[in-house]
Amino acid sequence: MLRDGLALGCDEALRVWDEDLADLHVQAKALILARVARILTFGLVFVGAKSRDTASSQLGLLLASSLGLPCVTRVIALRIDAAGSVKATRRLAEGYQERIESITPLVATMEASEERGRYATFPALLNASEREIPCLSLSEIGIPLHLVRETESRLSFGRLNFPASRTIPIAAPDSSLPAFERREKLREGSMRKRAAVIVTGEAGDVAEKLFQTLLGEGWLDHLRKGQA
Repeated sequence: MLRDGLALGCDEALRVWDEDLADLHVQAKALILARVARILTFGLVFVGAKSRDTASSQLGLLLASSLGLPCVTRVIALRIDAAGSVKATRRLAEGYQERIESITPLVATMEASEERGRYATFPALLNASEREIPCLSLSEIGIPLHLVRETESRLSFGRLNFPASRTIPIAAPDSSLPAFERREKLREGSMRKRAAVIVTGEAGDVAEKLFQTLLGEGWLDHLRKGQA
């Protein structure tokens, strides 16, 4: 993938590798990438909106938090004007879009494009195959292994479990009703009417109310004890 990037026009590529880095979770990845970004210096950092394995959509946010920078998520278009200001268009739910303007440095998470990207030319692929790609270990970027393990242990998830189903007693419909009406009566007895609650206030208060609601309804029972 690094050589593909070079063939498509990237100036340089860098690999971070260590035998102990197998199966890293997103928290440790953010820690390592933040360290590399500080070493190389940067103005704008791009990451994918979500990975192909877990699709957690957390890497960009955690990376921005580690760097102490703002993060613009779900970006589908981006340009930088002459003054260095970043103008980004981000995708929202139900087909809506939002335009945001920010100064650098900045972290942006990029949505996958629906358009097929261009292919690298054969000469470019040959040239990329011969390029030397530097490879750094944890010790070379100044991160001890115990710090990586400690970072991963701060937020650990167990097996995802959904709340157990609850049995709802349903009265037998009147046998004199037509068959389709009896089926409708049975369906109505097993359906719960949806309800919505609008929570307003400061961001911290809203987040706490949402967390307590999820906790009370059992959606967070899969979290390990003491980590919630």
